[in-house]
Amino acid sequence: IKEILGVPSPQIFGASGTVAVVTNPELVMGVEIETENCRHGAGTYGDRLSGLGWQVTTDGSLRGVAFEFISLPMKHKHLIPQLEAFYKVTGFTEDNYTDRCSIHVHVNCTDLTVDQLSSVALIYSIFEETLFSFVGNNRDSNIYCIPWNQCRYNTRIVNNINRSLSVVPKQWQKYTALNLVPLQSIGTVEFRHMHGSANIPKITTWLNLIGSIFQYATRTEFAEVTTTIK
Repeated sequence: IKEILGVPSPQIFGASGTVAVVTNPELVMGVEIETENCRHGAGTYGDRLSGLGWQVTTDGSLRGVAFEFISLPMKHKHLIPQLEAFYKVTGFTEDNYTDRCSIHVHVNCTDLTVDQLSSVALIYSIFEETLFSFVGNNRDSNIYCIPWNQCRYNTRIVNNINRSLSVVPKQWQKYTALNLVPLQSIGTVEFRHMHGSANIPKITTWLNLIGSIFQYATRTEFAEVTTTIK
């Protein structure tokens, strides 16, 4: 993918310490957490998160004292401990999340082949409703997280990827549940399903579900994926 789209491999945050048992340990991921009702300023949170692999920024869609926290790219096995550390040092609870807040997950695709990316798209299409059911909170009716099956983006996606991958992210729409636009700039796809939450077990399960999709897509030949789905 990186050769076709001309994007570099991510610079991975070298976390140390605890390593989590996860579905896809080496998969490189990143998380964006939108938070409102914050008690402190960006500088305070930046100091508290220093060395943990997080950046603090603002987001115009949020209200009041609000920030978006962005993790650096890191391996799945390291992301879970850093996520737990994030909630511990910030002290965020469910009171910090409104219906404007979301948690977005970016997954590195620079080292995938075209067939593997096609497999991710196919597997996602099959399980999209199940993924929305897990997330809940009526996210399948959120205008910033539109399911593929509501806009028919899944009907020609594999043919489009194989015919001209470089065109796909340019023609995509950002506010789809699985957003392909970032492929052209940073080599990731973005899962926009999860609502804002401080529920670490649920977020962990969500990351494991995403990890499982990529694990199957990268370990299984494309022909087998299509045959199994059929």
